[in-house]
Parts: sequence; C-alpha cells; structure tokens
Amino acid sequence: MILALSIALPIVLHSTSLGKALFVDAFAYALEKSFSSILHDSALLIRDKMTQPKFIVVDVRATVEQEVSMIPDAITQTEFEKTIDRYRGFHVVTYCTIGQRSSKYAEKLKSLGYTVSNLRGGILAWAQNHLPLTHNGLSTKKVHTYTKFFSLLPEDYEPVF
Repeated sequence: MILALSIALPIVLHSTSLGKALFVDAFAYALEKSFSSILHDSALLIRDKMTQPKFIVVDVRATVEQEVSMIPDAITQTEFEKTIDRYRGFHVVTYCTIGQRSSKYAEKLKSLGYTVSNLRGGILAWAQNHLPLTHNGLSTKKVHTYTKFFSLLPEDYEPVF
C-alpha cells in the first residue's frame, strides 16, 4: 500500500493544477537551498520591480525556448553579454525554465560584481502566477518547458518541448 502511494502521489500531484504549482515551488525551494549564495526573488516581486530604473531581466534559456515565449522586456543572455558593461549598477534578474541554469549564471554574474537575483521557479513560476508572456511582441500562453517532465503549467497555458 505504501509503495503504491509513493508511486501514485507524485503522478497525481504532477497532473493537477495545484499539484503542478506545488511541484514548481518545491523544486524552486530545493534550488534556492543549493544556490544559497544568491537571492531568489518571487515572480510577483520581480514583476513589481520591472518598472524601476536600472533593472534588467535576462533569459538564459536556449534560443529554441526563447522563440516560443519570453517575459516581457526581458533580453536574452546573448544580448546581455554583447553589452554587459552597460549593466554595471543594474539589478540583474536571471531566469530559465525552473531555475537551475539561471542560478548558475546568477552565481557567475555575482562573482563578476553584479547585483543579481534569480527568478524563483523560473518561467514556470511566472506562468503559475498568470503573469504575461510574449512572442514577437504579442501576448502568448505558450511556454517551452525544456522537457515534458517540466510541463507544469496552469491549465490555460500550452507546453512546448
């Protein structure tokens, strides 16, 4: 019985809206502990700070992921690195799908002297909070989830992998 529950519970949680949100939060918490040298800011906090001067959001995902959707006004890691010195004195926020790649990049930027934080839970947490995404300047609800395993989006969003 216990074995059946230990197998079934993750499957059930992974398939419901609440379960998906809890899974994203639990994964984000684990990453926050693993990358404790950097700040991990919530999607709502970042959304509220995005209008402040000297604040930039950097998408560290692969181009194929960025071509599906991005956080509005975010720039790609490639764009950021082309003019990296321009962002000295900025608060730089990094994000990826759930936070692993962006936490590593945030650590690198911190070691270079940048003020940096990571989007806690990545673009999945952003979508879980029903915050806007864009594709070619238009609103979208599609998100490249990196793998099928990370298809942890609210029901009104469409995973791409």
